[in-house]
Amino acid sequence: MSNNSDNGITGGLDTTLPIAMTISAFTAIAWYNVVELNVMIWMTFRRHSGLYFYSLLGSSWGILIYALAFLMKFFQVWTNEYVSVALITIGWYAMVTGQSLVLYSRLHLVVRDNRKIRWVLYMIITDVFLFHFPTTVLTFGVRVLPSSQNHTYILTIATGKFTFGKLICQSILNHGKDPSHGLLHPRIHNLRPLPIRNASSPAT
Repeated sequence: MSNNSDNGITGGLDTTLPIAMTISAFTAIAWYNVVELNVMIWMTFRRHSGLYFYSLLGSSWGILIYALAFLMKFFQVWTNEYVSVALITIGWYAMVTGQSLVLYSRLHLVVRDNRKIRWVLYMIITDVFLFHFPTTVLTFGVRVLPSSQNHTYILTIATGKFTFGKLICQSILNHGKDPSHGLLHPRIHNLRPLPIRNASSPAT
């Protein structure tokens, strides 16, 4: 382990063996979930195209890249800081914004107001410019001029805003599922339940 006063911000992570093993265990769980989710995606989707399909793949692989880069950085397997930070940034973009696009791609199923859907897309794009890009600059800049405290502040603000954005998307989805709100897409009302076949009756 690296004896670094920044505790993993600009170098390796100086910690005990039990904590290191715990970090590795939770990383392995995340990787298992990524593999399982990808198997489900490729087996479930009939058409391997569209925003929903690619955003699911991107957000899941972002978890793998993000966790792998941090693991290699913390344990100093990769000594080049810029390689680790570059992969952490790529994984963070894919994981965070990818999940927002997953929620966005489902809005048209329950919401008939296209203006609300467009505003959600504008919010996602704005968050990229306001929070992804500045945090990326600070993440790389902290390697040259260490200021881990300021970097932690902006990262906390960005994480809070991204969480708030996802809550907005999820709230719109949940709100749109209630027919009394008048937000449901018209074709949702035309859906009919599938007939239930009696198990004792012969198949036709």
